[in-house]
Amino acid sequence: MQIQVDELAIDAKKLLKAIQYGEPILLMYQDKPQAKIVKLTTTETTPQHDLSQSPLFGIWQDKEDCQDVQAYVDNLRQGRFSC
Repeated sequence: MQIQVDELAIDAKKLLKAIQYGEPILLMYQDKPQAKIVKLTTTETTPQHDLSQSPLFGIWQDKEDCQDVQAYVDNLRQGRFSC
């Protein structure tokens, strides 16, 4: 299915139904193809939240002043001038 950018908002419900049935949508602008809209697979829709494999996991573990997290955050939130 091809659709012009101008018609995108008008036929949005029809487009979503076509995508749900697995039909790819070719988005056209000035009669030239600009984008292709396809249905997501189940692996693309499930979020990947395993942060233990991230290179940033444990980046501050060796920092001495961050061992007590609550005290560190309280110090940050203290403000510039403590009265």
